[in-house]
Amino acid sequence: MKDTENIQLIVNIDNPETYSRKLLQKILEVHFKTVFVGAVFHIEKEFGELWGESDNFDEENLTPEQKKWYEKFLAVREKIFDQGNRERKAAASKMKLFYILMDPKNGRS
Repeated sequence: MKDTENIQLIVNIDNPETYSRKLLQKILEVHFKTVFVGAVFHIEKEFGELWGESDNFDEENLTPEQKKWYEKFLAVREKIFDQGNRERKAAASKMKLFYILMDPKNGRS
């Protein structure tokens, strides 16, 4: 299934508005996390050789130069995760401003 295809989900639930909101929040949360985890992954993949990244990576065996680059990577990584989590939480809080309207004919959103 392509991301652009419509998904129709029919469930029998007591409060479809709440369920729909929670489902949408979960979908957005997964996409947000994928973006910032992916960013860190690509930085590590492209620049990991600067700090000796490998299958048998051991922070204890880093040269002073590698240690410097590794510490910079960790600082950038932390900033990416902090900002990503802040934006994810801000988006979730803005979701509370929206209403999900249900189709009165069939009870689906």
